Amino acid sequence: MQIWDKPFEVIVCVDGSTDGTQKMLRYWDASEQFIRGQRRGYNAKYFLKWYDTGNVDRATPAVARNCGIRHASGELLIMVDDDCLPNNNLIAAYASKFNPKEIQVGYRSSQRSYLDKEIPVPIEEGKMTQYYQDWTGGTFRKGHFTTGNCAMATEVARIKAKDGSIGFDERFSGYGFEDVEFANRLYEAGYKFVWNKDAVIWHMNPSATNQRTKEQKMAEREINRVLYDKIRKE
Repeated sequence: MQIWDKPFEVIVCVDGSTDGTQKMLRYWDASEQFIRGQRRGYNAKYFLKWYDTGNVDRATPAVARNCGIRHASGELLIMVDDDCLPNNNLIAAYASKFNPKEIQVGYRSSQRSYLDKEIPVPIEEGKMTQYYQDWTGGTFRKGHFTTGNCAMATEVARIKAKDGSIGFDERFSGYGFEDVEFANRLYEAGYKFVWNKDAVIWHMNPSATNQRTKEQKMAEREINRVLYDKIRKE
């Protein structure tokens, strides 16, 4: 739950899941979650919307993210990946530094002591200070942008892609480079990228989940790298 005293919407973008996610979302009782959250001392009410790409034969993260971008009704859009748990002050951290001309990127944490209490799976090794030196030094590196924990004005996220899409270029499928291409367009459109050290998510170890093998992901990444180079020349 979020420590946030204003209503907010949660948009879940399912990418053709076959594990019963749609059934769970269909019967999710947001009002009951609100009541339970109040009992734990939080004061937050959210409205749930969800969409499904229906792409069961391939991973299409660009298409899924664009579903959320198209249907968002708020002024501030926060993106979090499905294998991430948001800190309960994530909304407050991003909202407190909201600037329509800036793209905020937050921490990806590996606080094992916290996650061990919440979920029975290991999390990735690493440090919260990943990329910190570059970001705080004002250096923009497109590879540092992560859609797993970022925020921007909703209208900014609706930047037009070269394939005619609103948001991410939907020619990308599988793993890699759709976020880099998206970040490049934002940067070249004049938006500033800033580091928000107070916006924290906990990222689970992908090896502990039922995902594609590392070899498959690297093969997809190479295909998308070639596509990225092609799009950059268009």
